[in-house]
Amino acid sequence: MNSGGATRATTVPWRPSRRFIPTSRGGAGAELRVIPFVPLRAGLTTLTGGMRYSAGVGFEFGVVNLQASASLLNGDGRNDTAGVLTLSFGGRW
Repeated sequence: MNSGGATRATTVPWRPSRRFIPTSRGGAGAELRVIPFVPLRAGLTTLTGGMRYSAGVGFEFGVVNLQASASLLNGDGRNDTAGVLTLSFGGRW
């Protein structure tokens, strides 16, 4: 959903696990473009047994896009971190 310079998204998938214990997640994210070619993103996902926090920034210059993001997963007695750096070429659909 887009309203002016902000975009919001939600997801609520569900799937049964191999142990027949339901595992589910629900999430919400937002994108803000104060500067039109620099999207700022943040998200929060609830997981069975934990939470995931994520944030990212992008630089979109015509057909060249550079995106960076990081996430922190807390759950089931452990903390995991992840990071992604993406360079892509191509226009928007």
